[in-house]
Amino acid sequence: MAGLIQQNTSQPAKGSMDPLLSAIKDGIESKLDPNTKDDMDRIVVSGMKILYSPQTHQTVSKIYDHLAQSQFQPNEIANGMVSLMLLIMQGSKGNASLVALYPAGIVLLTYVLDDLEKTHGLRVTSQLVQQVEPLMRQKFMKLRVQQEGAPPAPGSPATAPPPGNVPIPASVTPGGA
Repeated sequence: MAGLIQQNTSQPAKGSMDPLLSAIKDGIESKLDPNTKDDMDRIVVSGMKILYSPQTHQTVSKIYDHLAQSQFQPNEIANGMVSLMLLIMQGSKGNASLVALYPAGIVLLTYVLDDLEKTHGLRVTSQLVQQVEPLMRQKFMKLRVQQEGAPPAPGSPATAPPPGNVPIPASVTPGGA
């Protein structure tokens, strides 16, 4: 997947990924069945094209600047990530797997937070991720209901949150997170 991303888009910020974010990304990817992982990979590639293409670079830079000006408020980060997922859904013309969409959003979140850390001085901590993830989950569920039409009946599978919580490894706590 990385070769495809680097071929078709600009690249994420230089250097290796923050260890906490890398562990989260790896944890998400390791828990998915092969079909969902393939779907997630396609969604991540779409998101990377949006984040790193020369055509959207200026817009993404402005969004990153806004996030920095808001002092990286978790709600602002979550709003930006859900907006990115909405763009991916619109670009897929309804073909994006709803099951894979949320894990892909979390993987893309790791790239965004890593970029913000390298380019705008964000201090990535497990606490920040623990604040952003439930907000993303809540906003994603609202988006999912909007995309699927009328709200599903309580207790139906469609009302269940996206699968799994974000695995935040206890052993990886850089910067006193």
